[in-house]
Amino acid sequence: MLVRDCMKSSLVTVTPKMSLGKAFALLQEHSIRHLPVVKGGKLVGLLGDRNLRLAMLPGRGRSGHSYRFPKDATVEQVMVPDPITVTPFHPVEDAAILLHDYKLGCLPVVESDRLVGVITVVDILEIFINMLGLIQESSRVDVELGASQSLAQILKDLRQRDVEVLSVSISKPEAGARVYHLRLGTSDARPMAAALQKRGYKVLGTY
Repeated sequence: MLVRDCMKSSLVTVTPKMSLGKAFALLQEHSIRHLPVVKGGKLVGLLGDRNLRLAMLPGRGRSGHSYRFPKDATVEQVMVPDPITVTPFHPVEDAAILLHDYKLGCLPVVESDRLVGVITVVDILEIFINMLGLIQESSRVDVELGASQSLAQILKDLRQRDVEVLSVSISKPEAGARVYHLRLGTSDARPMAAALQKRGYKVLGTY
């Protein structure tokens, strides 16, 4: 799957000269956390709710304590310039790694220097939840395979029993062990776990 398949292309953007008050109002109005900063159609920065909150000054309003922005403060003064970006043709996995490694909440998507979308941590999370089959009725069985055992044989056994495999993931190998997590299209993985144990597989648990 590519970034273009899951990015948001209907965007709320700001300009570098916009006041911080107006930018903050846009975040609240649209219930979003990031605003791409665009000048002449090109991405020049990224403004997050954290940038705005750090720029707030304490004050006192009619109802008690309140906060305000410095007078004449603009987006370009607090935005992140030249943010990390991806293209629409990047694999989603690459975007996920960038979000993780750089502790980001979102990545602007650019093509030929022009902003065409945004992909967020929430978008990535939804993708992997769907890929793993976590939303539909399912269960999981964890199996540790020895050196002479094959995942292909397990999958063959599942097919013969008409058990749908929604997803397969693997834990980091330790001391040569391979632990596979099989998401099955059934609400109870225990019968399949018992069958695997009979065939000599080490079942670590069902969930």
